[in-house]
Amino acid sequence: KAPLFCPKKKKKLKGCPKKRKKKFGKLLVKMLAIKAKMPLWGMEIKMDANLYAVTKQRMARTAAALEKANFTPYCVDTAQQALALIETLVPAGAVVACGGSMSLEQAGVMQLLRSGKYRLMDRARKDITPEEIGALYRDVFSADCYFSSVNALTEDGALVNMDGNSNRVAALAFGPKEVILLVGANKIVDSLAAAERRIAEVAAPANAKRLSCKTPCAETGVCVHYHSPACICCTMTVMRHSHTT
Repeated sequence: KAPLFCPKKKKKLKGCPKKRKKKFGKLLVKMLAIKAKMPLWGMEIKMDANLYAVTKQRMARTAAALEKANFTPYCVDTAQQALALIETLVPAGAVVACGGSMSLEQAGVMQLLRSGKYRLMDRARKDITPEEIGALYRDVFSADCYFSSVNALTEDGALVNMDGNSNRVAALAFGPKEVILLVGANKIVDSLAAAERRIAEVAAPANAKRLSCKTPCAETGVCVHYHSPACICCTMTVMRHSHTT
């Protein structure tokens, strides 16, 4: 449960080729700052009031940078508020899709998307075949809204992602009418170099373990820039600005 942002789409930018006028409509950034208690991995933890205030200030700086980059940030304090915000941004019956994200699972977003209120292109359904997954990766480009998170978010408003199959970063960059990202405050970093370190030292090893990948980082917890068929660090994207339609 935490403070969060989310951007709305702004007016169409002129002087840009039509195919480059990308929506990146709504960006949702969940900040892991807590006023009192917050459940985390089955535990109740308290955040010091001063640390909470500093985290809120960092969130505000990042929100201002996102707005300059043509995103529209919203801030909320809890996951419940984030879910309520999503319901105001995405109408019932909309076709929705998502990239793989523990943030979406832990915040309850996936439960909302599977509630029947939306038409979910569900990549995780039990009976899905590899061929159907491949087709779904392409079909999501026609979704009304695509949900994901980011691997890191810089204070100057850059969204940094590393992907294995590249389907997630492709959908973030082009295709769906709207995009909503749910991103914890723990993912805010001060620079692109820090974003790359977070991916190499935290995000990639943790995801490799979660996905049972046969990579050195899954065994050691440290990235060694290993090239193999199991590599999940294939495509890196940095999104600095939103061209909306």
